[in-house]
Amino acid sequence: MAAAAQLSLTQLSSGNPVYEKYYRQVEAGNTGRVLALDAAAFLKKSGLPDLILGKIWDLADTDGKGVLSKQHDSSSPLLTSGPSVAELPWAVKSEDKAKYDAI
Repeated sequence: MAAAAQLSLTQLSSGNPVYEKYYRQVEAGNTGRVLALDAAAFLKKSGLPDLILGKIWDLADTDGKGVLSKQHDSSSPLLTSGPSVAELPWAVKSEDKAKYDAI
């Protein structure tokens, strides 16, 4: 589990079929980029308040370009100095995940 904490966000998300499915829904024209309007429309489906969605966007688009790509900015606060996955009390153990996936 500690090895997973050392992986970048891109490495964790690449090859994940669920992530890929959602990314393809948002990414217009297979450009490798998600525009702010497309991301906003997709994220609104979550039902979160606009204020929270704005904060999520600010964390994801750290350089203010108005687009996202799979190659996330390595200076993003999401990738630096946070607790490792092993330290999170709510993290699902791999054996439990397999059980829940089966359900």
